[in-house]
Amino acid sequence: MRRIIGGVVVLVGLLSSGCASIVSDSSYPVTISSSPEGVNYTVKHAKRGYAMMKGVTPATISLSADDGFFSKASYLVSFEKRGYDAVTIQLRAGMDGWYVGNILFGGLIGFLIIDPATGAMWKLDEQVQVALTESRKEDAGETVEFREKEPEQPETAAGKDSDELTLLMINDVPEAYRNSLVRVN
Repeated sequence: MRRIIGGVVVLVGLLSSGCASIVSDSSYPVTISSSPEGVNYTVKHAKRGYAMMKGVTPATISLSADDGFFSKASYLVSFEKRGYDAVTIQLRAGMDGWYVGNILFGGLIGFLIIDPATGAMWKLDEQVQVALTESRKEDAGETVEFREKEPEQPETAAGKDSDELTLLMINDVPEAYRNSLVRVN
């Protein structure tokens, strides 16, 4: 009797979960490297266009493989270094091989609900590597004076034709806007 109950518990557990969500993750460590090293990189969300993270190569960052229910993530990784041509590559999530395991173990619930909802059906490459070429511009060796860029003014929700939310630290909000802020608990 105990074997039957144990078998039923295991069977219910397998049928009520997705195979990829058991074996896989929805966020992956991605190693960003370049030749030469010390290149500035920027990771942008490909669909929404906002910068997610910046740094200097080599680096290992964590990125989500999903972009919502049944949607795979896509990122643009830009590389820039003085004296070299800038390079931008696209990093796209692909189907995780464990997702196919739902046919055998996860059933329809895992195939259509669990893995798509958790993002475990997608997988990102573990490494992004790029080789920059030296710039052939005549002015590549000239000294250029840079001025600090003034901080951008945040747009109001009424003036923005988008469905995204931007969070700012209080120190990043311009003084002119601070007196119109509303505290949310």
